[in-house]
Amino acid sequence: MSPTPATPIQRCAFAGVRAIILRMAHSTPPNIPQIRLYQNWLRDHRGLKFGSYDELWRWSISDLDSFWQSIWDYFDMHSPTPH
Repeated sequence: MSPTPATPIQRCAFAGVRAIILRMAHSTPPNIPQIRLYQNWLRDHRGLKFGSYDELWRWSISDLDSFWQSIWDYFDMHSPTPH
């Protein structure tokens, strides 16, 4: 029996996970935490600067649409449907 083909959503999820893994494996400077890299990206690409993890967390729960869009953009994830 052959495996069931993946749905478009599953293919998108697989591609997103793959993109995250590849980005983390190939672009992480030594000894810099991923959260710091993400904060730097937010500063450079969105003009958002957070003085502490708590400030970042508060933004992430108060502006959900912007937060999740930033995650999709940071990890260069694409979807055939709105997320």
